[in-house]
Amino acid sequence: MQQSCIKDDLSHCLPTEVVLYIKVIDVVTGRDMTETGEAEQASLYLFDRNHVLLNRYYLSAEQIARREPLVLKEYDPERMFLSAWGNIGEQVKFTEVSKGGKAEELTLSLLADPYESGYSLFPNDFFFGRKEWNGNYGKMSIEEVVLTQKNAKLYVTVRGLKDTHADHYYFQIVNKYNGYNYQGIPTANLSYLKEKGVFNSHHEYVSPGPDLLIHSADQYHAVEDNSVWIYLYKNEEGIPEELVKTNRDTTGNYITLISGKTTNVLIDLTNGNTGELTVQIQVTPWDEIYQWERW
Repeated sequence: MQQSCIKDDLSHCLPTEVVLYIKVIDVVTGRDMTETGEAEQASLYLFDRNHVLLNRYYLSAEQIARREPLVLKEYDPERMFLSAWGNIGEQVKFTEVSKGGKAEELTLSLLADPYESGYSLFPNDFFFGRKEWNGNYGKMSIEEVVLTQKNAKLYVTVRGLKDTHADHYYFQIVNKYNGYNYQGIPTANLSYLKEKGVFNSHHEYVSPGPDLLIHSADQYHAVEDNSVWIYLYKNEEGIPEELVKTNRDTTGNYITLISGKTTNVLIDLTNGNTGELTVQIQVTPWDEIYQWERW
């Protein structure tokens, strides 16, 4: 005996194959980076409508560069979704989920800094992508999931410090988020990060490079609840002295972090003898540091 589907109604027919291709896109230019080898590996997790893991797949840099397809051997005919991660490094804790486990078990979080008690490590530059299906398969379903840079960047400039010994200062960054869930949504747990800056040729104390950070949850709606606090401490004799504490600019705009963008913050201490500071914010593309003009 054989079963078949009614020709005019394929809604209950399972596909012969679900074929999936990985595409890696540069968040700045939109350039296809799939064949460049910049994605060194990818881990993909396929869940059914009940958030149960159907299967997980791993691709090497060579397989990604060759655009080698994945044939999904297990699938939910009504609804399923894929959580895809690339270039996960040792700077973060990536908790995987076993087959048959729940999607909520899949998490990424910052690791504790082994040299600075109470602080976390900065994350590395990794990729993320999501794909969701809601049935309506054909006999063969050919699909694509796009991976792109996930984190945000922060670059801080402090102008007006009289003492230009870089080892006398450090930044503390307090973020409302310390990781992502299986959907790539930031998880709301405070993270404290510490970093020593450097003085540039203009005698400005700056981040040594744009810092990678977990992006804000509501990225384009800057409010106090999702803002980032920036502190500057002076620690000349082993007793930290707070010089700056801010989470917004002079006009009241809060500092937030946007996925695939760089948030540039200028803290200016040169405004007279009042002790007041001015703060400016400029958001630039992922690979661009804003050049604050002097007039």
